[in-house]
Amino acid sequence: MTEPLEIYLDQLARTGDHATAVIRTAESLASEPWSVIQVAGLLARCRPVVADREIGLTRTLEVTGASGERAVVVVEAGQRYPALTHAARRGRAVADPPVHLARRVVRSAMAAVEGPLLTALDLACGSGAFLLAAVEAGIPEVYGTDLDPLALEVAAIAVPEARLLQEDPLKHGPWVDLVVGASPFFVPDRIDARYRWELQRRYPWLGGRFDVVTPHAAAAVERTRPGGAAGLLIPTSVLVKPHAAPVRRRWLERHRFVELAGPHPVPGGDQAMVVVLGVDQEPGPLPVFGLAPSELLGLDSAPLDPDLMPGDIELVRRIRARSVPLG
Repeated sequence: MTEPLEIYLDQLARTGDHATAVIRTAESLASEPWSVIQVAGLLARCRPVVADREIGLTRTLEVTGASGERAVVVVEAGQRYPALTHAARRGRAVADPPVHLARRVVRSAMAAVEGPLLTALDLACGSGAFLLAAVEAGIPEVYGTDLDPLALEVAAIAVPEARLLQEDPLKHGPWVDLVVGASPFFVPDRIDARYRWELQRRYPWLGGRFDVVTPHAAAAVERTRPGGAAGLLIPTSVLVKPHAAPVRRRWLERHRFVELAGPHPVPGGDQAMVVVLGVDQEPGPLPVFGLAPSELLGLDSAPLDPDLMPGDIELVRRIRARSVPLG
């Protein structure tokens, strides 16, 4: 079997067009949908650069020695090859969930749905990992949206059963029974000024340096019908960052936490948490550590720290009560 990266490099050399090379690679893997997502989906987030020396590329597009054991293709000096941008590397945590993790999020969220389960949506579907997991699980109608047209073309090859649309994941839309997925990542300093303004207009509580993970997570829950469920894979830091406190408080007050698990290692060396919410379902003790929502709501930032245990919050209160301000 021809190495998929060889197909990409050959098509890039022949056509000079990155998108064409990505699609040809995806088509060559069409009989293996998860390979389409993992290989062509990764290529879709790259940009071609010129090699300044002979190098080798691994299957995850790491540059290595041309004769290295992990190299699956050799790129000659002067040849163009796919390179991950800094933002793409940081975003791999959400764009490339391991197969077992995508399936776990979908199945856990499905189990939390009250009433009929006919529709599922991934607001930032990328190349389609969560869409494929939803189709595999037998959900009748699966929808995906994304701003990246090339990622959507890859998703169409990997998950032809899904209905795809290019649009802003934060756009208002109809409720669905199930929302699954992972939040798109943007480096805070690289968020377009107009988009930042639009985010703060919709979510006035956003302030300071923020990424789009938090508003995306908020939007995902908002698109879920009452009694439905939202299953999200989000960076661990979002569960404790101060700017996300309003979202956490809202979730604790209004929804039932079905799963709060992790951290899980994901591509790119990052870690992410599985968060499953029963939307507008009666809140109850948080899974794993058994804290009542009211305990966390008693803290200003309402952190969803998986290391917290019953009694920790009361201990903090006692320490504060006995503390003497300095200065």
